[in-house]
Amino acid sequence: MSKITKIIATPYYLPIVPRLYEMGFNLTVKETCYGAMISGEEDEVKNAVNFLREEFKNSIFIKDRGFLPGEKVRCRADRGGGGRPGFHQLENEVNTLPIIEQALNEMSKGDEKTSFVNILEKKRKKKMSIDKLQDIIKENVP
Repeated sequence: MSKITKIIATPYYLPIVPRLYEMGFNLTVKETCYGAMISGEEDEVKNAVNFLREEFKNSIFIKDRGFLPGEKVRCRADRGGGGRPGFHQLENEVNTLPIIEQALNEMSKGDEKTSFVNILEKKRKKKMSIDKLQDIIKENVP
């Protein structure tokens, strides 16, 4: 088996790390400002991800990470500080998560009125009729 690392990002604080410890997963877990990072054998990480998805539904977002925690190439302590490569992109993505969570929650209700297509339709602006445009012009031109 190979070791893999996943980033668990959340739009706000969730007790991810305590829940993982409670369940006894054999993982390296690092709490971060955006959620957590988990690393371990592939099967164990996948089991933990499935558990977290069940536990927190649409409130967590999972990304692959190419490096294990503490990897010299990525570690800020070894590179002299500063944001690690990719952090600013992740920070930007985390800022959009509340909107994505809300859309997923609405879609999972199963109500046809809140389906993805209907949400898009509501956002589309209807074209103004020529008559209405002519009325506006007449009202505003001396």
